[in-house]
Amino acid sequence: MSAEKHKRLQEMTNSGAAEGPLVILGANARVAGAAGRLGCPVAYVQGPDDSRVESAGDTAQYFVDYASPEFLDFVGTTLAQLKPRAVVALSEAGLWPAALANELLGLPGTSPETVVTLCDKVLMRSTLVRNGASDLSVRFAEPSDGRQAAELVSSWPAPLEVILKPRSGTGSRGVELIRSPAQLEQRGDLTAAIVEEYIPGQEYSAETFSVDGSHRLVAVAEKRVAPDSFVELGHVVPAPSLSDQDIAMVEAAVSRFLDAVDLRDGAAHTEFKIDNGSVKIIESHNRMAGDDISVLVRLVTGFDLMQASIGWPVGQGVPPLLPTPVAEAAAIAFAVAPPGLVKSVTLPTEAAPGIRIEEVAGYVGPGDLVRALTSSSDRAGHVIVTGPSAESAMAAAEQLAAQIDVQTMPVP
Repeated sequence: MSAEKHKRLQEMTNSGAAEGPLVILGANARVAGAAGRLGCPVAYVQGPDDSRVESAGDTAQYFVDYASPEFLDFVGTTLAQLKPRAVVALSEAGLWPAALANELLGLPGTSPETVVTLCDKVLMRSTLVRNGASDLSVRFAEPSDGRQAAELVSSWPAPLEVILKPRSGTGSRGVELIRSPAQLEQRGDLTAAIVEEYIPGQEYSAETFSVDGSHRLVAVAEKRVAPDSFVELGHVVPAPSLSDQDIAMVEAAVSRFLDAVDLRDGAAHTEFKIDNGSVKIIESHNRMAGDDISVLVRLVTGFDLMQASIGWPVGQGVPPLLPTPVAEAAAIAFAVAPPGLVKSVTLPTEAAPGIRIEEVAGYVGPGDLVRALTSSSDRAGHVIVTGPSAESAMAAAEQLAAQIDVQTMPVP
């Protein structure tokens, strides 16, 4: 950043003309837009792969690798001089550095220990067991290799289908359904993996916002996943397959979960399934959801999780839930394309009666490479719609996503 902007922010802090800035790690254009509505000075800390954000008002931008040891020096010198109100991050990569910065600067916020607990699936499940919430967890094992994994799961009650996944993974990368212990025996080193009991059926996510240990369930989203993988291909709010009684059970269970992992403030995105009438936590993160689920939540409830996530730490308060929905339902569906080199992309423009297209986006263009669908980063585009019911919105979103026509040719 320019020395002039840094000096300007520091002078404002030292003069008492304004409190220190809100520091945001890894912002994008949407985050910067929300920050611009706060009415307070903002400092952006962008990583080496992050783009410069366009912003207005009293802002500054720094570029530093906040996943490296040099970030500690940056916090102790540059950020300490600015005397920030809070350090926040809305993306996975910035959660732990933001928590560490708040701790080093003596600022309130989610502790680094809680962030690590949520990022590490073995640690998360062990914490549930230790804190009397084992009923919210599935059976799990932390094997050293495939042979030990097969021995451990063989002692579990049938059926023996299990999930093998990275203990700190994201984006559905590396998630596998293992149908027999024999499949596990073929694996080598599994020290970076977790083996979990597989719970069949529908998966959901609870979108919450907490203030001083009081947890508010803002919405529940229902997922759609690819038939031959665990990559998410759609979400809809509200969850059409859950009753009001189910929602009350989910709220109670997720609140117990957040208490158990000591998450007291801010947004959380908690994925779960319901098995024999009880909630089973799949995983959770101390941030708002990805996949634009927060957009669906805003369209239906009026609650802006992004605005609340950056506004609450600087005293902006928490927006109320509206007594009536803004839209009855909102859905997002993702497009997939055959692997290869992109020749052309055509986006849909018209929806069925009663359906409103809120957003259409293609992720690839001519000359880009489309890979086989193994993670969320391999999707080709999305459509967001609102409609009169969750069922109709989801159906329309899926139909429109199928109309995102990505023509590819084989790679030589």
